[in-house]
Amino acid sequence: VDLRQQPAAEAARLLPIATRERAGMLMCLHFLGEHDLLAGWEDGTLQRFDLRAPGRAVGCAPLHSEPLLCVDAGPRAKAAVTGAADCHLCVVPLQAAAAAGAAFGEPSRAPIPPTNE
Repeated sequence: VDLRQQPAAEAARLLPIATRERAGMLMCLHFLGEHDLLAGWEDGTLQRFDLRAPGRAVGCAPLHSEPLLCVDAGPRAKAAVTGAADCHLCVVPLQAAAAAGAAFGEPSRAPIPPTNE
């Protein structure tokens, strides 16, 4: 199944049920390639899926204390950047971690000062 051809609600249903129940609502998605997907969850967790092996995540990183609202990665996918309701950005290494057999490297966090300007 090609998630990119599915409406967002249908794509969320294709992810593992145990993941959805534990992590809450799916908040954001980012494709790293044809089979590699990052999913951000309501509990602040970022997960990585290999869509050729459906039914389980290949990695999970609890990055935020509030819902993860956005995720993006550069064209070479060396790192992902996440933002959340906890007013922090996280940068998560991807390539080095994959070479070592892990889904993510050690994240770095930076606070974003709240402003109404």
